[in-house]
Amino acid sequence: DKFASPDGLVTFLQAQNGLAKVRDNKVVIRRDWNAAADRIKGAFAIARDLAQIVAETKKARKPKG
Repeated sequence: DKFASPDGLVTFLQAQNGLAKVRDNKVVIRRDWNAAADRIKGAFAIARDLAQIVAETKKARKPKG
């Protein structure tokens, strides 16, 4: 129920131009992917983007030394 980078999630949602939102503690993405392969590729790309946001946040928070 918690995203590791709330600020990053907000930025991601804003960049989706209304095609993504949070509803009932879930991220809802609207796309017109007709083929199953397109849905899989799209879901993977979204998961990759969100994971990258978290990784960048963790890297920025990591103490230098």
